[in-house]
Amino acid sequence: MKTDTIYIDKHSIGKLLSLKLKDIMELTKFRLSFLVVFSAVMAYLLANPFAADWLKITLLSLGGFLVTASSNTINQLIEKDTDKLMDRTKNRPLPAGRMKPIEAYLIAGFTGAPLIIWSLGGLVTLIGFKAPMEAILAFSAIAAVFNIKPIRAQLVSRIIMKLMDKLGLMPKISDTERVALDAGVVWVEKDLFSGKPDFKKLMNEPYPDLTEDEKVFMNGPLKRLCEMTNDWEIWKNRELPKEVWDHLKKEKFFGMIIPKEYGGLEFSALAHSHVITTLATRSAPVTISVMVPNSLGPAELL
Repeated sequence: MKTDTIYIDKHSIGKLLSLKLKDIMELTKFRLSFLVVFSAVMAYLLANPFAADWLKITLLSLGGFLVTASSNTINQLIEKDTDKLMDRTKNRPLPAGRMKPIEAYLIAGFTGAPLIIWSLGGLVTLIGFKAPMEAILAFSAIAAVFNIKPIRAQLVSRIIMKLMDKLGLMPKISDTERVALDAGVVWVEKDLFSGKPDFKKLMNEPYPDLTEDEKVFMNGPLKRLCEMTNDWEIWKNRELPKEVWDHLKKEKFFGMIIPKEYGGLEFSALAHSHVITTLATRSAPVTISVMVPNSLGPAELL
């Protein structure tokens, strides 16, 4: 039985690989991803030009590029049907049919995947190409070192950190930074941003309350200010009424955070916040008029 034999020369294979690489670059928006990484690195260098940590810059570049490339791929997967309708986008790899969705999913998953997925992908590739057993075992050993945290910490991180310390590459904390770090604690924010908050602990925290003087102010001057405020009239006349200005001055709304020894009310941050949030329900111009002197004015210098 005679069969036809198909010959593909090395030039044809090279051209196919070149076209596939071009489609992958278009799918991941290579230039856009590169610009994102470039901007991030430039911002890092501008912020700290004399103590650049090149290891961090390398990790920032690699991680930033992979995350951006994965995001761009996912975006094109979501919009592939819409892209078919526009002349500007209909020739992209997915809407043009040059690339199947499964390929795009693999690229998105691989570029945005954790190290364990990269390791498994490399292992599958070696086995698929029938690499020598020695190469497979060596790759598996290296992958295990970098994927198992305790082993990585002892065999990689500890050695690198010691070497960086001896070479003087470890960043130094300035006196100003040290003062800022020792100025307070993270309080309940630590639980909130951990993703696993301890709600019992949060509910048992000693939260502040208004003082008696602050409560009197809320039920007196603040309440009267809200009653005399007509947001429509303020908007129509483009100014606060004279009686509102007089009330603000008389009741020391502009000196809420100024200490009493300087003629202010010496209110807490909680009281200040309560006044601003209450006024915000009545009129934005009145709120801003009270908020700015207590936030950006001379009171901050006292």
